[in-house]
Amino acid sequence: MRLSATLKATLDCILPPVCLSCHQRLDPAADILCESCREALTPVNEPICPKCGAEAVTKVCDHCFDITYVFDQGRSLFRFDGAIQDLVHKVKYEGYLSPVTWFACHAAEHLKSFSCYDDLDIITATPLHRVRRRERGFNQSELIARKLAELMDLPYHELIRRRSYTLSQTNLSKQEREHNLRDVFVALHPGLIAERHILLVDDVFTTGTTVNEVSKVIKKYQPRRISVLTMARPLG
Repeated sequence: MRLSATLKATLDCILPPVCLSCHQRLDPAADILCESCREALTPVNEPICPKCGAEAVTKVCDHCFDITYVFDQGRSLFRFDGAIQDLVHKVKYEGYLSPVTWFACHAAEHLKSFSCYDDLDIITATPLHRVRRRERGFNQSELIARKLAELMDLPYHELIRRRSYTLSQTNLSKQEREHNLRDVFVALHPGLIAERHILLVDDVFTTGTTVNEVSKVIKKYQPRRISVLTMARPLG
């Protein structure tokens, strides 16, 4: 059941905070995860695919042989399992917003750790269709991207619009995902793209189809570079 933001804030004042993954009561100094759940997180670290960021590989991975990614570099923060999967689902399906800031803070730490992001110009997010946005109440990727832009002192721009309502990508095969998103995205502000380093933010990298289709539209307007940052991706 989705609770309103006002009701959530009221409950937070009345009820003791609990871990958003295991639901154990939190220490007052903790954030949204207990110590055990934080220690169990699996960051996506080197070695990774230099193109899409898949972990545990030392060269271009199988994903990149199956799909021609047009973005220049993809990275993910965490493996999509355990507490991270719980946090993503809390936002997308239950309307919790506290993980948005949590993810954005970790994303900012990541960006500040690598020189390849030093010349970022604009942060944007994969768009939701207006129907799904109305159903959910927000676009979780946009919320994370906007908070990240604030933390990085960079502009956020809604560069791409989703013009067609499509099936959810969740249970589709790779081929079905590609067909489902063909010609779905269009540029809103093409004049902002040329010669700029664009950071595209999404929540989960599964096959990379969504961020790749968005990147294809961005690529038409000659950006200097397209980097993709997702909060999580499954292993393999």
